[in-house]
Amino acid sequence: MAYVGGGWALLGNHQIWSYSGRCNMYFQVYASSEQDPINNRSTVHTRTRILVENISSSYSDYYVEQDWSAEVTGAPNYSAHATFSDGGAGTSKEYILQNGSFTVNHDSNGNASSKIHYWFNGTYTGAIGSPTNTNVVDISLPKIDRTAYKATISNVGSTYKTMYCTISVPFESVENQWSRDGSNWTTWNKSIKADTPFVDTWTGLNPNTTYTFYYRFKRKYNGVWSEAVSFTATTKYPNAPSKESVSLSSVTSNSAKVSWGGFSLGDMATDYSYQTSNDEKNWTDQGKATSLTISNLKANTNYKFYVRMVDNYGQPSLAASTSFTTLNSEKPNVGGIECTRLTPFGGMFSWYGFSVNEGATIDHYEYSLDDSNWINVGTDTQINLDNLSPETSYTLYVRIIDNFGSKSDSATFSFKTLVDPLKIAYNTNLYQTEILTKDGVDILAKNGDNLIVDTIGKERLRTAKVFYNDNGVIKKIKAAYYNKKGNIQHYKNYGN
Repeated sequence: MAYVGGGWALLGNHQIWSYSGRCNMYFQVYASSEQDPINNRSTVHTRTRILVENISSSYSDYYVEQDWSAEVTGAPNYSAHATFSDGGAGTSKEYILQNGSFTVNHDSNGNASSKIHYWFNGTYTGAIGSPTNTNVVDISLPKIDRTAYKATISNVGSTYKTMYCTISVPFESVENQWSRDGSNWTTWNKSIKADTPFVDTWTGLNPNTTYTFYYRFKRKYNGVWSEAVSFTATTKYPNAPSKESVSLSSVTSNSAKVSWGGFSLGDMATDYSYQTSNDEKNWTDQGKATSLTISNLKANTNYKFYVRMVDNYGQPSLAASTSFTTLNSEKPNVGGIECTRLTPFGGMFSWYGFSVNEGATIDHYEYSLDDSNWINVGTDTQINLDNLSPETSYTLYVRIIDNFGSKSDSATFSFKTLVDPLKIAYNTNLYQTEILTKDGVDILAKNGDNLIVDTIGKERLRTAKVFYNDNGVIKKIKAAYYNKKGNIQHYKNYGN
């Protein structure tokens, strides 16, 4: 089998005429091939010629006049009447009889072979006679490379909405395709150089989602598609929700109310719910509620409460928290109140019998005159009220608060301040020293421990009508007091 590659190969060399060993004539057949890798075929070119060889060093002009015909399978035939002569002493001369070509298809592995059938005959005047020759030559053609080795993928990565990889193709490719499922392909038409890595990026993806992408490439040299390559990856979660705060609104011995707010979703997330926990390990879904009353707690016990937001991808925020201590289960015990001194402007009050339960300590006492506005007096057990209104009824409330914030019931004491103070006792800092007429004239005089009215016939005070000046307003005295050996006494017989 003859191999027919890129250059011309001599397939047949037949001597058809000779003259005394001085001039020879040959019929020759040549073949060459060129590949068409895209179509997986070769074109075989054939050529036939007459070679006139003058081997004499001194004589020329050898010639033959003859009718010739030459044929090659798949090539144009040649027939003519011609005179073939040498080119001169010691030279050769060729006559091309025929040029032609035919195609040969290669198999899937790129291999191919064929046959070249050629023949010739001639008629001429001379002693040699009429030469004829026919032959069949088996030929093999150069193998066409049908490979297209698959690409390699490396450096696969992702964000929450993109995915990327590095691709390297071992051949030049100008036609290539990608697919999401490995079956339905989309033409890419990206120009790719051999062994030159490039990065491909997919955008607009969903977070926390697994994707597979496929690639295949057609080798520019032979039009063969490579085996598909793929990569699989999962996009990341979006930005986690952000935390804010938890607040405590009320605490009892067995419950507490907590509220939360200010949480926000991260990018790409579209929905959320809240979860709560008392140990930051076991979480309970609370939907979209923003408050919760925690019940069945133990008294006088420390607790920590956690809240987090979870987005629709299951991604939680950091936990916000608050700490609290439940109150003592038993409130302090109530006592009593007593008044040690009552005046027109208030009095001195003290309390007794208040106590806290075992395990608690006194934090403070507080009092109120309306059961609403409470005043902290620390741990004192008495107060002096001196800013009340005369002849007015009041109720004093007192309660004790322990170190857990538990409050006792309120003890109460109802009282009425004394009448409007005259404060006319002589020579004392506690009371006024003037009594005036309704016109504002001083009418006081001293006679022992008694107060007399000099300007009204020196009668006793019970018969006097006394007035005093109240910030420019003259008012009638409603009651009178006097100093009896250092003790202030109410003068009950004071007249109208």
